[in-house]
Amino acid sequence: MPATMTHQLFAKEVIQSVEETFPLLKEKEHILMLATQGPDPFFFYQTLPWQKAQDSSRIRNIGSFLHHQTTAIQLQKLYDAALTLKDDDVYAYMIGALMHYILDKHVHPYVFSRSGFTNQGTLTKPYNIYHSHMETLIDVALIKEKKVHASQLHPAKNIKLSETILRKIDALYVKAYPDFVQPQDFFKSAKDMYKVYQTLYDGLGFKRTLLRIFLGKKSQAFATSHPRKLKGFERKDVLNLSHIEWRHTETGMSSQEDVIMMIERAKKEMLDILSSIQKQHIDFDSWTKNINYDGLTSEGKHTYHTLMFPLWRVSQ
Repeated sequence: MPATMTHQLFAKEVIQSVEETFPLLKEKEHILMLATQGPDPFFFYQTLPWQKAQDSSRIRNIGSFLHHQTTAIQLQKLYDAALTLKDDDVYAYMIGALMHYILDKHVHPYVFSRSGFTNQGTLTKPYNIYHSHMETLIDVALIKEKKVHASQLHPAKNIKLSETILRKIDALYVKAYPDFVQPQDFFKSAKDMYKVYQTLYDGLGFKRTLLRIFLGKKSQAFATSHPRKLKGFERKDVLNLSHIEWRHTETGMSSQEDVIMMIERAKKEMLDILSSIQKQHIDFDSWTKNINYDGLTSEGKHTYHTLMFPLWRVSQ
């Protein structure tokens, strides 16, 4: 990730920038709202407590694999499969999936630096919860900063597609990754992602209050649920608009960059990639430069941090 609203907003801004030169993206904007979530739907497969966790480890691991294995190879496979299938819905989805990668690699180093990770550089509990919580708060802070109404970026409604389109996308993943993606894997995962956000999100914040009361503020459900506004212990400068120094988790390089600047950098890169796609000339190795979705080299590890979390103990 970043979380769903940030990815949607990024896609909308890119679409607006190329409305005249790449009109297909505007036409297929409803597909791009899910597409720009990239492989994240796989993480949501059967995560609700009343669902039977059948084959859940295998399917959720698809999301991890695509985020961390050699990115150029995986994106090339998705691109080639989309061209082979010759369907505008699938083609638009593929472009949205590229948007997901670009935004992730630009913003993730900051998120990891501020929310933390284990000594091994992994996201086990509680760091996976801190990570989700920070990305959720970035969603809320970003739409306020950009003066966008939350209803335009609804986490559930905007990613709901027809079964016909979901089956096309499912076929895309099977064709691109036949060794580890089976029919129905993406179809079911996307439906579960919608169910999770439908369960956790409401514009008034009542559900989030209940989640805090019954599950606690340290729960994954509370971390993933969007507050109406940042207040109390969550009222932090998660966008880094005060330009506090933070360190890249692999290189240790210091930066004072804020999230708005990261998004603008990502947007410029995406516009360059769209130009290459229109020319049907894209070199994935040269483009990705061996950087994965976490903003690390494929051999890299999260090592350095500048922690903001846990919010209820660490003040800024």
